[in-house]
Amino acid sequence: IVHILTQHHKQVQALDFSVDGQYLTSLGGQDDNDLVVWDIGKGIAICGSPAANDLTRCVKWLNQRNDRFVTCGNCHLRVWQICFRTQKLHPVDVCMGSMRRIMQCLCISADDSFAFTGNKTGEVIKFNIERDDIKNFNEQEVHRPSLNCYNKERFSKGVRAVACVVNPTTGNTNVIAGSG
Repeated sequence: IVHILTQHHKQVQALDFSVDGQYLTSLGGQDDNDLVVWDIGKGIAICGSPAANDLTRCVKWLNQRNDRFVTCGNCHLRVWQICFRTQKLHPVDVCMGSMRRIMQCLCISADDSFAFTGNKTGEVIKFNIERDDIKNFNEQEVHRPSLNCYNKERFSKGVRAVACVVNPTTGNTNVIAGSG
């Protein structure tokens, strides 16, 4: 054992490592719903925050950046950025319009442009997750994450797993979903 990381009350809902393996994000269960970013080399928490007002179920780091990750759960999806200088997390809520879904799985496209979630009602939802870097409160946002599209035909038992796979021949991103 290199480090024992203790922060959450009872349950750890999800874990994910940054693309360079330098950081780990842990997501507490329903008892605390807190998000903690750890420095793996030092074995210490860098920063933390409540993940959302409602239960958060998944966390996934972007594929090309070690300062951003995405969380999703009950009726929300957030794109987070870490400010290492101030050791703070800065979330941006994705504009979902009137859509309310319990998202239970998450994957990120290889180019970090989109997040795909699976939900209990059987849809795979595509979100644009591009966002601005951390700004002052009085600065206007140029890029805001938003709902892009979703499948019309639903999986009858919900979607419990999603994965992004790049087709080597065409370069297109294929999203594979598992139901049940």
